Amino acid sequence: MQLLRLPSSRLALSEVLAVLHNPSVQRRFNLTAADVTLIERWLEASSVQFEWDGQSKASLWNLPATDQFTWSFGLDRMIAGYLSGAEGELISDCAAINIPSHETETFEKLLSFVAGIKRIRAQFSVPASTSEWVDRLYRLLDEWFDIEAPDTLAQQTIQQTIDQWARLLTEAAFDDTIAQDWISAWFKEKLEESRGLMHSQQNGITFAALAPLSGIPFRHMMILGLDHDAFPRIRKRPSFDLLEQTPRRLGDRSMPDDVLVCQSWAAPISRGHKLNGISNPGMMNRVSGWERSLVQRKLAPLNSIAL
Repeated sequence: MQLLRLPSSRLALSEVLAVLHNPSVQRRFNLTAADVTLIERWLEASSVQFEWDGQSKASLWNLPATDQFTWSFGLDRMIAGYLSGAEGELISDCAAINIPSHETETFEKLLSFVAGIKRIRAQFSVPASTSEWVDRLYRLLDEWFDIEAPDTLAQQTIQQTIDQWARLLTEAAFDDTIAQDWISAWFKEKLEESRGLMHSQQNGITFAALAPLSGIPFRHMMILGLDHDAFPRIRKRPSFDLLEQTPRRLGDRSMPDDVLVCQSWAAPISRGHKLNGISNPGMMNRVSGWERSLVQRKLAPLNSIAL
């Protein structure tokens, strides 16, 4: 999602480093943990903060058109040090950042990575048709991510989401060009919906989102995020959402958070589960009431009684 949001971002150092810290991206660019640490040190020493250059600052954010603290300014300092071998010397009004010869390979990887960031930002800034966006997104997956076994489920989910999006627009006969911000918002919503399902398939300690009528194939469960200022969640629906204007019916998958918690409370295989992280007294009372009223019934998901 960080790469998809590049056209509307300020190219802040923290945003770019978030992409760099992705293990799949590091494998694609052949970066080791030591390389990443070295790159972070260079970027900090060269005072890179945000945006590509002064022209971008002026046109996108209405800021003075100065190159100071931009990516181009920081890279110029590093390139000057790389070519001259000097440290702190003024070369073309840039204080050089020395890049030793034994770190040349890592520096070349950094230049390749930053060039890719710049290329994606320029390409995704241009509205395109549905088929062009599908090509862009699949090319993004191929060029930026080296997927290994633990990440294959996430990759399949992303590919299915792309295909679903393309199918919906094709069935609707939508042939206008689409801007990046619309793409980013749609994929953010869909991928967040599927994130809980992806995480529930992994081993060890699993963090997953609450989903209605979902079986939980674990013996112990802890529900977090039930503080008074976080639960129930506030969902902002658009005014044109017709589903929100009709009362909920039996069988609707969309349901209030307290019902979701009640379902999840009864879902694990074993009774040895517990709720944790509650600082909401009203919520505690409701949970206690649910505990006293829970009744085991057949056909519960993954319940040994039903097997």
